Amino acid sequence: MKANQPLLSIVIPFFNAVDLISNSINSLLAQTIKDFEIILVNDGSIDKTRELVVSLLTDSKLDFRIFDQENLGVSSARNAGMRFATGKYVYFLDADDVVCSCLVEKIKNFIDTNVECEIVVFGYNILNYNKELIKVENLDGYPKVEDPRRLLVDILKMRTSVHTESIVYKKSFLDYSALLFNDNMKFGEDQEFSLKAIYQAKQVGCINEQLVFYIKHLNAATSLAFNRSRFGMLKKYEHFNMILNEEEDYLHSLSDSGKVFSAIYLSYMICNSLSFRKSMEEICFMMTTYFGDIKSYKISLKAKFCYTVVHYIPQVIYITKSIVTKLMFPISNVNKNKD
Repeated sequence: MKANQPLLSIVIPFFNAVDLISNSINSLLAQTIKDFEIILVNDGSIDKTRELVVSLLTDSKLDFRIFDQENLGVSSARNAGMRFATGKYVYFLDADDVVCSCLVEKIKNFIDTNVECEIVVFGYNILNYNKELIKVENLDGYPKVEDPRRLLVDILKMRTSVHTESIVYKKSFLDYSALLFNDNMKFGEDQEFSLKAIYQAKQVGCINEQLVFYIKHLNAATSLAFNRSRFGMLKKYEHFNMILNEEEDYLHSLSDSGKVFSAIYLSYMICNSLSFRKSMEEICFMMTTYFGDIKSYKISLKAKFCYTVVHYIPQVIYITKSIVTKLMFPISNVNKNKD
């Protein structure tokens, strides 16, 4: 442990991010207070990202370290960053996202008066590839210190939303809870991690301000293109079946509801990318593989309706896909029009 332990360890995994990472690093250079370290994990990049990061940070007087590993994926890189972190709190930032200049200061001010919180969540803004604001996520209605179970229920009921970049974790809590990102998940691993953490926390702090800009880029990783590995995002709910007891059965049904809504999202991607026949095959595979354990009579009425649509009449999804994608995925439509 360092003699002067920083407040915050900011963990940034990167893989071939030379065209994206400058804005992220510059937003850290602009912080109003410098009580943080930057832990960069090079996940097997073969471009010039590492050299760019070194050039941006070498003369900055910021405390930074770079660790290199073979290309093992973002979960492995984040887990490595956690191991190397020496701060009192850990914050995960993707290489293409940007934080407000007051991020560290706001977190410090909150923590100074709410030291009992193991997790601190805050709002965020979603921008499209042109850096245009398309969505604001806030924490209206939540007190400064919240019951983790209430927040967990609201997330599973989709009343609110948290993102990797809108959560700060106490390092001692992560170590004690032995929390890790799931190396076997390619999609939804960040949400699975945050759900596990919130479930195990005793107190969660809420800052009702937008402190980070999450940027949606139209590329192979974030577009509506479908491949079967995306089914893995449904696994983010599976840990509830292992750790919940009968007295908390309501959370079982809530996690089932979350799985249904995730399936709706996956169904849109399937229908957007594949032919009608192939879409029906993939949806049937998803339902057979991931939905055998759902007790539909326990899930919410809204989720039950969605489950029925996906399970019994997937043709409706295919027929209405153009309408749905225009309403729910404006970024993809903007980009298609610009091609």
